[in-house]
Amino acid sequence: MRQNYEINSCRLLLSKLRGGDYAHAGDQEAVDSVIKKSLSFDPALKNKPALDVGCGFGGTAQDLYEAGFSHVQGIDLDQAAISYAQNKYPSLNFVAADALCVEKIYPIPHFSFVCVFNVMYAIQDKALLLKKLSAVSKPGAILAIFDYTCGQENRVPFLTDLADKPMYPLQSGILQEDLKQAQWDVLDVIDMTSDYIRWYRELLKKLSTHTFDLRKEFSAQDISTVSQTFTMLLSYLEQGLLGGVTMYARKQNDPKV
Repeated sequence: MRQNYEINSCRLLLSKLRGGDYAHAGDQEAVDSVIKKSLSFDPALKNKPALDVGCGFGGTAQDLYEAGFSHVQGIDLDQAAISYAQNKYPSLNFVAADALCVEKIYPIPHFSFVCVFNVMYAIQDKALLLKKLSAVSKPGAILAIFDYTCGQENRVPFLTDLADKPMYPLQSGILQEDLKQAQWDVLDVIDMTSDYIRWYRELLKKLSTHTFDLRKEFSAQDISTVSQTFTMLLSYLEQGLLGGVTMYARKQNDPKV
């Protein structure tokens, strides 16, 4: 018997506000920049298997497909989001599962491109995730991580996301060491903090402008939750307590035996 899973209405509101099925910052602009940079490392990526980790409603995976990536798959823990993605983007393959279980789902190795948009902040054991992604990635694969950061000296107050789950922003230096231990070579680290600030200012302005129309579809509580969450995130970004980063890495060649 098929189960019905309740979709996160705040995430749905956010997607509607952004004009696409995105849960991550930067919307289409962020995806386009990551695709462009990733292809600069390997122009042939479009013809190789790609994985969108924490794919949510499937918007980023669809963008990859429309950009010419011919073998795109997505994985997300949220069954309701995956059901939404499967219905809206039937040409792509989506799996409802924990990203920490990828090696039980996909062949080892398989992917040549892996992107992780605003997902790692939700995972405490980032080193383990990087090892799992390494296991399903072919030698030479490109990994793109797009996420929140915080400095070791600037511990942010307790944060929760739209699913009311705790946030654990990554620390760039520690993550780079974790990447190395998981057989990833860092290719580039780009500070996106100013972009996050710009994106969230624009988002909150759009929310204010469209509140009346949104009330026809979403509850006042949903609108308030989205507003409070991103007002708080913007405040921490402006204070320098939070940052944003895009990090690119390449899977090392298998050691010779």
